[in-house]
Amino acid sequence: MNKKTNEKEENLKKSNTEGKTSNIKVNIIKIAIAIIMLILVAYLLITFSKKEEEPELKPAPNTTIDYNLLNVERSDGNIVMEDDTNAEVKDGVKRNTSTKVTEQKTYNDMIVKDARIEASGGNSQFIAVVENPYDKPIESEEVEVVFINEDGSEIARIETTFPELEPNGISELSASTDIDITTAYDFYISLKN
Repeated sequence: MNKKTNEKEENLKKSNTEGKTSNIKVNIIKIAIAIIMLILVAYLLITFSKKEEEPELKPAPNTTIDYNLLNVERSDGNIVMEDDTNAEVKDGVKRNTSTKVTEQKTYNDMIVKDARIEASGGNSQFIAVVENPYDKPIESEEVEVVFINEDGSEIARIETTFPELEPNGISELSASTDIDITTAYDFYISLKN
């Protein structure tokens, strides 16, 4: 009987071991299928959640659009993007064309030169090179850049910081606003009130 009992126990152990191995294989296959299904669902969700964007229509290179012919006024906020007094629009940027703006000026004996005014994306930006002609450093200070029309009337005042300058140093002065300053005839800089 012992022999029969031992054989039964051995057969039982073998079948349990084979059954466990088979169960492990089945579980691994189920887990792999579940992971593949999750990846597929995630891919489909991402793919279908993206909305088709309409392509932005751009003119062909070296093509100018005359919006006046189309009877359309193109505007970026407060800035009308069309040629105007002292301003022209090229490549989607409105630029000041006044020669008075580009003339060299001074502020507290500092040289202000190479100024330019441009507008795009709903903002106007003023940028100029400032130069310290002296052998002493200049501290930064709060100033206003005042933009004027040809008759001297004020278009806008923009507060900014005149940069700190090393002896004989050069830096950049910049200011921006959502007001259209591209039509300015000239500008000057004054100490902030």
